[in-house]
Order: sequence, then C-alpha cells, then structure tokens
Amino acid sequence: MLHQRTPRIIQFARYIQTRGKKTVLPSAKELKQSISAKKINKKKNIENKEPSSFHYGKYGRLCDSSNKPKVLDKITSFRELKILPEIRNSIIEMIQKDSIVDLPHSEINPSPIQVEAIFQIMKKIDNLNQLNVFTIAAETGSGKTMAYLIPLLNYLRANMLENEKNKSAIRSVILLPTHELVNQVYQTLTTLSSDLGLNVSKWDATVSYNQLIENIKTRIDILVTIPSKINDTLYSIQKINRPEHLLNKVEFAVIDEADTLMDKSFKETTIKTLKKFPNLRNLIFCSATIPTEFQKTLSSMFIGNNTIITTPKLHKLPSKLKFHVVDATLNPFKGNKIKVLQQILYAISKDGSEPNVTEKRCIVFVNDKDSVKYLVDTLSSLDYKIVGLTGQDTVEERFKKIQPFLSPSVIVTGGILESSVDRLKVKSREHGFKPESEEALKVGGNELVKIPNSNIEIPKQLNAKKRPVITDKISILVCTDLMARGMNFKGVRNVILYDVPNSAIDLVHRCGRTARMRQGGRVFMITDKSTKSWAKAIPKIIKKNMSIS
Repeated sequence: MLHQRTPRIIQFARYIQTRGKKTVLPSAKELKQSISAKKINKKKNIENKEPSSFHYGKYGRLCDSSNKPKVLDKITSFRELKILPEIRNSIIEMIQKDSIVDLPHSEINPSPIQVEAIFQIMKKIDNLNQLNVFTIAAETGSGKTMAYLIPLLNYLRANMLENEKNKSAIRSVILLPTHELVNQVYQTLTTLSSDLGLNVSKWDATVSYNQLIENIKTRIDILVTIPSKINDTLYSIQKINRPEHLLNKVEFAVIDEADTLMDKSFKETTIKTLKKFPNLRNLIFCSATIPTEFQKTLSSMFIGNNTIITTPKLHKLPSKLKFHVVDATLNPFKGNKIKVLQQILYAISKDGSEPNVTEKRCIVFVNDKDSVKYLVDTLSSLDYKIVGLTGQDTVEERFKKIQPFLSPSVIVTGGILESSVDRLKVKSREHGFKPESEEALKVGGNELVKIPNSNIEIPKQLNAKKRPVITDKISILVCTDLMARGMNFKGVRNVILYDVPNSAIDLVHRCGRTARMRQGGRVFMITDKSTKSWAKAIPKIIKKNMSIS
C-alpha cells in the first residue's frame, strides 16, 4: 500500500539510498513513543514562549499595544522640549507643589507619555492646511492630562492677539464625561494659567448662565465642560444670540477620557459637539485604554490623519501596584463577601503603612448602585466611617463626598508604599503563589495566625463576634465606575474590588485610582463562585509585565 501511494520518483530515490542495506521498520511501540516525544517538545516550546499580552473572555476587547513605537529616549527633561519658557516654569512649579513627595526642581522630569505626546504634537500643531488629529493613550496615572495641556497652553500663548483680548469668543474646549473631572482639570488649569494671561472657565452644574455670559464677554481661552453643555444647553440660553458665532473661533479641542466619550452611550453627543467647531485645527483624544470599537471609530472618522501616541505600558496595570486576590469561598468566610471586606479593612487599618497620615482612605468599587446602598447601610450599622456615591447624587453632594479622598489627611513625605500588609496571605496556592512561612506575621503589633484551609491570616486575639474598633483610622468611599474614570485620588493607597469588574476597561480604570505617578498602591479583589478562573491570574499579569488585551 505504501508503494502505491508514493510517487514513483520518490520510490526510485529511496531504492537508490537503501540499495544493499537491510531495511528496518520501527515497531508500533517505537512509533508511539516518537509521536509522544514530538508532542511533549511542541508543548514545551509553546510554554517557553512568553506571551506579551493576556487574553481572557470578555476582558479581551482592548487593542494589542505590544507593537507601539518606543518612547523617545533622548529627551529626559522639560528643558529639552520645544515649549515656551513661561509654560515650562509653570509646569515645573505646579508639579512640585502638587506632588505628595517632596521633590527638588532638578528631579521633576516629564513622564514617557508627556515626552512622546509633546514632541509629536508640537511638530504638527502649526500645520493649518488640515485638521491635525492626535490620540494619546497611556496607562493610568502616567501624566496624560499634562501631556495634552502643555501643547494646548503653548499654542494659545503663542497665538495670543492683542486686538482680540476684549472680543467675545471661545478659543479652545476640553470635554470630559463627568462634572467631577471637569472640576479637577479646571483646578489644574487655574493653577497653571495664573501667570500666563489666559482666561480659563469651567461650565458645570455649579456655574450659572449669567456667570458663563460674563466669562464669555472677556474671552474664554479654555472652556472645560461636558459635551451636552455645548451640544444642547448653550443653544437654549436666551441671553446668547446665535451661539454658533461663539464656537466659530474654537481652534483647539480635547476629548479627555475618550474611551468613555466615544463609547455607545456618549458617542453621538460627542460627535455632534465636535461638528459645532467649523474652524477646528487641532483635535486631541486622550484615554487610558483603546478599546477595539474606539479604534475602529477613529479609523473611519479620520482616515490616515490620526497620529496615535502611546507608551509600551498601555493596557498594563501599574508595576508598583500590589494586587491581592481574596477567595470568599474559603474558610472562614464561606461565601460571605461582607466578612471578607471587613477583614481587608481591618488589615489595612492595622498594617503600619502611611505612618504620616492621621486617617487612611479606601475606595470600594461595586458594579451597581444597589450594591452601593447595601454596603453603606451594612457598614454604617457597624460604625464604619463610610459614604456612598451614585449618579443619583447631585453634583454638589458628589463634590462634598469625594473631597476628603482627593488628598491625604497629612502630606506624605516618604516614598513608595511598603508595609507588612503586603505580606498578608490573601494568596492561596490556587492563585499560583508559593506558600509563605508558617510563622505568624506581625501587623500593627498584633500577632497573626493562619486559619486552617484558608487563604488569609487573622489577628490571634481577634474576637470573631466583636468587630475591632477601626473607625478612627480609615475612611471608606463606595462607588460604581462613575468615579473610576480619570479621578486623581491622591489620598487613596488602597482600592477594594468588592465586585469583579465587568470588562478590561473597568479593571484598568478601577486599579488606576491608586499607584499613580510612580507611587505605591494596593488593590484587593474579592472573588466567589461566580468569578471566572482568569481573575486569579491577574497578579501574575502584573508580575510578568503583561498587557490586558
């Protein structure tokens, strides 16, 4: 049968090679061993090949970022960037004032995304023959806001005309998805523009129509707002005749948190708003993630005219982030996530970290507003200092609730967060971690003992029936993803994912509320029977420097 199926030329070649030799065919056992060996070698080759990104389920909807161009290595300081001296000085002074770590001027340098973005944008910003479109994408807490503010301020300052100072006009617009982000960017700009002769205004729920009109009369160089204010509200103000004339002078626009403003919920309103700027010359999209649908939208809207600026760390969780997975199905919790949450809060309060703060701040993320109310009611009854935030709160109420979390209770003078709680055994063998020593750890002066068949340790003298008093040491904010986008919570070093995020985008943004700008931070994620097995691999993703795509 073999000779019948083999071409004659091959048969002849085999005959010449084997002529005069005794042909020995392998036995069935030898053939089986050979095939098995090939399979093992193939498997080893696959295992030895280190993946650059981690794909899993619905968490695989982010674009691959592994082939993005490298950050410019030659530029290491703000002085090497082609920006006006007054802009440079304002930036350095603000960063020094804003940093929670005391840094001299000589150590204040641009982050990788700032170097790349400023360099790329400044090369094309004065090209008036076409609309210049840029997409800035980098990991959370990398300094993206400054990456677009510096080119914007430089452009406006360089193009100031004396004869236009008293004309009613809006020269540039920054669009954001929430009032909290509008206020955050506005505060940053107010500090930066104080010595630059630029008029900055915000338009949110706290600004009256009369106040807006007065600001317009003296010229608005930068208007910070949400899309609906321009798309709808501006055209309903009776005191403003022909509002389109105000927008004709808009030359520069920024879409911050673009992965949100360009998703299906905001996309239509955002695009309609952009169409109201007929003389737009420069457009910047800024985001911590590039979802596949977002990339497709940009590609179809700006064919061949979109400069994408990224860093190699896009879609990666911060390297200084300590990520712990706590399995609620194990003893002593037996599926009770509230007990898990209480244990984590106790560990945070007693770990000895943040010695220079009088009160620690912690954010707990859930997936729906009903869970916010449930956690607040439950923990409040146990005397925890806790507030909940949902979209049903007024803007004023939300501002008041988040204010304590925007800065530490006492300024931190130390460096990266390191403490004994980082050794807490919230990692079981199932999570791929080696078991630690059986010796009890010391946390805040309390001896810890291992719970049999458990993934954690608890204080030896902790009475399970009586919750330890920690209310004077920790303050808790419970919220949905409403607060996960772009907010710079300088006072937060601990984030708890009570509910596992619904997508890779949500995971990146939630984790990004801590470990920002080279500072340390921790995330505790609670898993249960409903959690897929891939969740347990997230600590490995961080350790291996893999992207979530």
